[in-house]
Parts: sequence; structure tokens; C-alpha cells
Amino acid sequence: MAGNSEILKGYPIEEFLTDQDGRVWNKDTKACYSRLLYETKQYFDENGPLNSHTLEQWQADLLAREYKQRSINTRISALNNYLKWCGRHDLVMKHWRPGEETAPALTRAEYLCLLRAARQTNQHRLYLLIKVFAITGVPVHCLSQVTVELIRQGNGALHGRGNNIPFHCPSSLQRELLEFAKENHIQTGPVFITRRGTPMNRSTICRLLQELSRTAGIPENKVSPRSLRNLCQIAQEDLYANLEQMLKSAYDQLLETENTVAGWKAGA
Repeated sequence: MAGNSEILKGYPIEEFLTDQDGRVWNKDTKACYSRLLYETKQYFDENGPLNSHTLEQWQADLLAREYKQRSINTRISALNNYLKWCGRHDLVMKHWRPGEETAPALTRAEYLCLLRAARQTNQHRLYLLIKVFAITGVPVHCLSQVTVELIRQGNGALHGRGNNIPFHCPSSLQRELLEFAKENHIQTGPVFITRRGTPMNRSTICRLLQELSRTAGIPENKVSPRSLRNLCQIAQEDLYANLEQMLKSAYDQLLETENTVAGWKAGA
């Protein structure tokens, strides 16, 4: 095994295994994690870079191979510890339990269908709530921190569970949210509140999303705050991948141009 192998660029597996940072692993655990992480690295080398989409595929592949629950969860634990060490808490996964299936991903077309259904049923608050999850990627437990003040700023940080989460509100969404707040006389504090003025809770949000999914004709197990957040992550990852490819092509073209002018055989 190469000592500098990486699952995420810039974060070598061997460095993670030696930098325990307060963790106490016995020799067997360390050897097990090493074997499983290199196995996982091979999967992502062959199936694309690690992101929320390929992580779902990886988990589905483990189930398809009919690994036992303990074997699957040991692999998830190894990768979760590595991801936390890399600072990628947004990619940390839940452990798998028997009978628990991975929910199918919500598509972009289904997201737009949800927005149309919310508009047609005159549910303005729910319409914007769906947009906030899908566009900003805010976790549902941080929703009360999405305040009028934060929206006016456009950028900030949300206090998550043990880490700060960057928040960016694009100008088009910012205008919609501020207009909604003005129409509903919300001058300060959380934007998404109940009739009593208290922040919306998780159960209410999930119930409203489930009801809307039935109206829109979308399977209920595909619609949740998490699936909308995943949609945001996938969209950003796709854009960054395309941008990276464009930059590589532009750089290659620059080198070709320079080689024409100053290459070893230029003007020969």
C-alpha cells in the first residue's frame, strides 16, 4: 500500500491513522481501519471522486454484496472517522440497520414539481422552505438561525452540532425571502415561524413536505429536508466538477500556445 494514498485530496490515509488526535485505537482496530480505508479508496478511484452522490452508491453497493450488518457498519465507521478528520462533517453517514433501505434520491425535475405544487396550493411559506433547503443546504436543526438579519447580510455562519456551517443566500432567493418577511410582518428573528410566532419544528416541516409530495405525485420517501439538502450538494459538486474540467482545458490550451511560441522546436 502506498503511504501517501488519499480518499480525499490532501488527506493521506496513513497520516490519518497516525494522527489519532485523542483517539485511542488498539493495534487490531488500526489495522482493520487501514485495510478498509484502502479498500474504500479503490472503490472511489474506480467509481468517481467521493461526494454525497457516490457515497450513496457506495452504501448501495455494500448492501448489494450482501455484507453482514456488522461488516457494513465497520466500513461506515472507518470512513466516518476519516471524514471527520478531514473536516467533512457534512458527508458523515448514519450506521445501517436491517430493514432500513436507502431512500432514492430526489431529482431536479421532482424538486421543480414540488415548487409548482406549493405554488398551485398557495403555500408560500412551504414553497420558500423547500427552496432554502435545496439552494442553501441548511440543516433542519439550524433553520431557526435563518433570520431576517442573516438574509439581509446574505452570508454568514450557522452553528451546527460541533461545527460552524457556512451559509450563503443567492440574491434571487434573498429578494424572495425578504419580500415574504415584509408581507408577513416578520421584521426580525427567524423567517420560518408558526402562527404563534415560534420557529417551525422538524415534525411539522416533515409532515408538510409529506403532504405536498402526495399532492405532487412524488413518492413520500423521496421528499425530506435531507433529500433537499442532498440535491444542493449534488448540484454544487456537479458545477465544481464542470468548472474544474473547464480550467484544465483552459490550462492545457495555454500550455499549447506557449509551446508554439517558446517550445524546444518552435521556429525550427
